[in-house]
Amino acid sequence: MSHEPASPSYVDRVRDDTQRYIRYLLTENEQLRVASAQLAETLEHIREKRQKTLARYAEVELHNANLANLYVTSYQLHGTLQREAILAALQEVVVNLIGSEEFAICEISGERLTVAASVGVDPSAITWATPHVRNAVETRTLHVGAADRGADEPLVCVPLQVDDRRVGVIVILRLLAHKAALEPLDHELFDLLATHASMALYCSSIEQRLQRIECA
Repeated sequence: MSHEPASPSYVDRVRDDTQRYIRYLLTENEQLRVASAQLAETLEHIREKRQKTLARYAEVELHNANLANLYVTSYQLHGTLQREAILAALQEVVVNLIGSEEFAICEISGERLTVAASVGVDPSAITWATPHVRNAVETRTLHVGAADRGADEPLVCVPLQVDDRRVGVIVILRLLAHKAALEPLDHELFDLLATHASMALYCSSIEQRLQRIECA
């Protein structure tokens, strides 16, 4: 009597097919999970790259705008010998580019310091006794105060000189409320003012003396 192996029953076939299908679904699900994670990582990389590109673009635009402002400032300072026009240009720089409405532009003649123009400051309050003013002028060094400085202590003193001649000093008490601190561009502006404002005011003083001589 022969004993042939029994054919799988219908139930067994269904069970085997079901298990194979489950394994197939699990494999597909894992592949989809990996693909989804890779896609999410790619999208995140694209998003980060886009943000960096936009930030770089904004930085370049700001740099170009700053260069344009510096050029305009230099042109305004050297475009005239009229003292009032030069002082007006300096005030515009401090208000609109540096961001302050509490400052004084002082001129120096010998040992005399005179406030030539001011915004938001009592001119009589700015003297040689004002903290850091004399030291900035005598050492020809830019003074930048700390955030916790005294109430009467200037934030910035920009000495103005042409060669060995002391021309003046720009004294900035405070920045505008929306500007938390000085920025790198501000220091470039201070350098520009120390050079170009000094020369403009010096040339203006020479022009005034020449005009007085001609009128004498």
